[in-house]
Amino acid sequence: MIPNLSLESIIIIQLLAAGVAQRRLDFCTFGDHETAERCRRFIDLLKQKKQTIGDIYRMLRQVQTPSAGRVDELFVFDEIEKLLNEKKD
Repeated sequence: MIPNLSLESIIIIQLLAAGVAQRRLDFCTFGDHETAERCRRFIDLLKQKKQTIGDIYRMLRQVQTPSAGRVDELFVFDEIEKLLNEKKD
């Protein structure tokens, strides 16, 4: 894994790269069903909100490093979902 990047950040970067290259993204979570489900829900939300690659990139740049007390690695999707919910449709 790339140092200082969460799994979600890496997934989003791959999503951005696939979008720019206009390629389909298939990913494997190696049996981690929770992460697979979070990815599916997150991508569905991005589609529902009609987010562009640029929109996703800008939101990713706004995500702050979590506080030291944050235990789980799954904070990036949460933060971007908050940004999406703050946006007007």
